[in-house]
Amino acid sequence: MRFLCIPLLICMALSALANDQPAPLIEVTRIYTGDDKLTHFADGAVALSMKDFAPPTAPIAVSTPLPAKALTFLAMPSGWFGDWHPAPAKQYVIVLQGTFEIETGDGEKRIVKAGSTLLVEDIDGKGHRTRVVSEEALIAAIVPVRE
Repeated sequence: MRFLCIPLLICMALSALANDQPAPLIEVTRIYTGDDKLTHFADGAVALSMKDFAPPTAPIAVSTPLPAKALTFLAMPSGWFGDWHPAPAKQYVIVLQGTFEIETGDGEKRIVKAGSTLLVEDIDGKGHRTRVVSEEALIAAIVPVRE
């Protein structure tokens, strides 16, 4: 199944910056449960466009607001391993420090580093497994998506 549209992500049109350069994109890796009840990765992006975000400062590139209901920070020690589990809720995971490996139910593994953003929505099915592979703790911000 090819992933064609990421829910809640603005990935249709790119706006131009003041100097006619393409608007920046925030890469977002989606983890979702497919019709096969296994989890899969899909790459997507959130588009940014120039806006007067904090007048009177100069315009900056920002996204369309995404619905959210909370913000939680978490820390996992080096070597921490979470065997197969679904996400507790549809949520963004924004990695602030450290590196982890995540494996989806279809067997694909990816390394996720600080600065990465995930949209984790595999709230049913087999889920995924997670292992902190950096020597430092993994620190992340978790933002559940309001349904």
